[in-house]
Amino acid sequence: MIYENPILPDSVILARNGVSRARLQDAMVEKWNLSPQEQDRMYVYVLHKWKTAYFFTCLQQGKVVREGVTYNVVWHKCTPAAVKKFEEVLVSFRYSGFSKTAYILVKPFFPADSLGD
Repeated sequence: MIYENPILPDSVILARNGVSRARLQDAMVEKWNLSPQEQDRMYVYVLHKWKTAYFFTCLQQGKVVREGVTYNVVWHKCTPAAVKKFEEVLVSFRYSGFSKTAYILVKPFFPADSLGD
C-alpha cells in the first residue's frame, strides 16, 4: 500500500488518486468498506474479528489504544448494547496520518459476514 505524504497540499493528493481529505474523513467514520483509492490514503487500515468480551476490556472512555495510537470508537450502525449480545465483533482500525483523530469502527459479527462486508 502506498501512503501519501501528509504535508502535501490536498490539491496534489486529489489529482493523484481522486480522494480529497474531506471525503476520506467522511469515509473513515461512515463507510465499513473503503474503496481502493481511500485505502491508499490511509496510514492504518486494519480489519479484525475479536471476541466481544475482549473488545470491551480494551474499551476505555470511548477509546481503544493500539500500538500507541488512540482510536475513537464509532459504533457502525449499532449500539453498545446491541454489540454486547454477540459473541464476536468486527473492528476496523482507521488512521489517515493527516488527521489527529484515529477511529475504530465496531459492529456485531454475524456468522454469514466476512471481514470485508
